[in-house]
Amino acid sequence: MIPVLMFTACGEADRTAETTYEEAEEEAETIIEDLETAYDDTEYNVRDEAENTLAALEDKIADLRSEVDPDKDLDEEVEKQIEELESLHEELSESLAELDNSEDDTWDEMVQNLEASLEEVREFLEM
Repeated sequence: MIPVLMFTACGEADRTAETTYEEAEEEAETIIEDLETAYDDTEYNVRDEAENTLAALEDKIADLRSEVDPDKDLDEEVEKQIEELESLHEELSESLAELDNSEDDTWDEMVQNLEASLEEVREFLEM
């Protein structure tokens, strides 16, 4: 009778471990999918906002330049505004370029870490 109970208990433990493993794997996959979606949404929103802001800065610079009489020297205040806007435009362009270069590396590293964690869970549950 005791061997039967032990066999039953071992079988139940195996089923519990398998269920736990499947649940952990599903949860990890869901987390990865959620992160992928959040990353895509965030990247799109940031990129879209940056591109819209760049366009608005370009329009503002063009408006300021169009208000200036080409035969006269620029008003000191207008010249200062144009320089500030051009500086902002340059900074934003550089930030957008950094987003293109660095975010993918960070994202890849995050996914690799999650996949490594998932593999550790798998190995632990297979013991």
